[in-house]
Amino acid sequence: MATADMDTARYDNITIIARLAMIGSSGIPISRRWLRLVLLALSVAALIPGIACAADEVDSLVSEGDGHVKAGELVQGIAAYDAAIQLDPGRFDAHYNRGIAYHGMEEYDRAIENYDAAIRLDPEHASAYNNRGKAHYAMGEYDRAIESYDIAIRLDPQVANAYSGRANVYHDMGDYERAIEDLDTAIRLEPELADAYNNRGNAYGRLGEYDRAMQDLNTAIRLDPDSAVAYNNRGTIYDDNVQYDLAIADYDAAIRLNPQYAEAHYNRGNAHLSMGNDELAMSDYDQAIRLDPEFAAAYYNRGLVRGSQGKFERAIDDYDAAIRLNPEDDAAYYNRGNAHIRLGEYERAIEDYDAVIRLDPKDSTAYNNRGSAYREIGELDRAMEDYDAAIRLNPDHASAYNNRGAAHHDSGEYDRAITDFGTAIRLNPEYGQAYCNRSHALRASGDEVLAERDRSAALALGYDCRW
Repeated sequence: MATADMDTARYDNITIIARLAMIGSSGIPISRRWLRLVLLALSVAALIPGIACAADEVDSLVSEGDGHVKAGELVQGIAAYDAAIQLDPGRFDAHYNRGIAYHGMEEYDRAIENYDAAIRLDPEHASAYNNRGKAHYAMGEYDRAIESYDIAIRLDPQVANAYSGRANVYHDMGDYERAIEDLDTAIRLEPELADAYNNRGNAYGRLGEYDRAMQDLNTAIRLDPDSAVAYNNRGTIYDDNVQYDLAIADYDAAIRLNPQYAEAHYNRGNAHLSMGNDELAMSDYDQAIRLDPEFAAAYYNRGLVRGSQGKFERAIDDYDAAIRLNPEDDAAYYNRGNAHIRLGEYERAIEDYDAVIRLDPKDSTAYNNRGSAYREIGELDRAMEDYDAAIRLNPDHASAYNNRGAAHHDSGEYDRAITDFGTAIRLNPEYGQAYCNRSHALRASGDEVLAERDRSAALALGYDCRW
């Protein structure tokens, strides 16, 4: 009797099918390091000059802080603002600019505290709300970010940056239509705003409107030929349309412009993998991980490649890393479970399928594969329960019928086994293993003629069916 069939590697939201089409007004995706660059490039350039006050020393300290921040000396800038605020706690520009400095250091909590203090001193200052929105966005506090952007826009409806910032939040929330509405406004206010075209192109891509996405990304590249992110994102559109050569050319351009661009290496690896170039894909995943050791998707996809090459121990190492970085990734648990089964580590496989089912109780493939693991360790009753669950969740699950038939065969219930194998064959007429398994059940029940017929069918399909 052949071993139980197992559903194979899963490709889900972080695999080669999905793309990390980034959105962000600076062009540095995923980690949101773009927030630091945007604030230093835009906000710092417009640091509020010291408001005249009686204390010349306060003016001097604020000016000193501004100079440090403009020079990228954020710690020194904060120290100068601290001294200014100690002398004059009501100094708006010291609180606001200190918030920018903390923001540049990615200390978003402290940045927000300073923006709040500035807002208390001047509740009508749109930029303070705008920057506070960016800080909340960086922390993943989307509702608070939108609230701040809403106020900034109400106070000054002509600032394109606020609409772009709010669009980033809507994009990450999956509300691509509202993101596009905000980006439409940003582009109307600033028709040469390359990042807005880039981000709107991403949103259109998410909606599957590839022609409009391509038009926007082409415009973004025309307006900013040095935008690595725009090339990367246009590559994802080519990728999604199975134009892998064009995708790779764009990823190449993105990497040439920014050799430290981990996401572009990752996406190029996905394109190479789609073309069957496993070694080139591995090289790109390796580089993505070197550049960003916290890149869960790169570990996951490298694990897929290693698993397909039969390197199951190393694949498990990669799935371990992916799960450590993203404990809610059901696909990583699923494929790690598959690798454990290939190594004969059935108890560990069961633990992983348990995790998948906890995260997604309607995953029929996890029940099916857990059933196979239980069958391998002789727990036929639990295996049967899982196969029943898989079939209940997906009545067209041919593998589950085949495996339940195998469990019936193990229990000596040959008629039930034959029925299940027959259902599997009806659902998948090219299912060589099911023909072979039915031939064993028919032979065990005494029907040598039909058994030989099924065995011949299995052999004709390329399945090595031995008695």
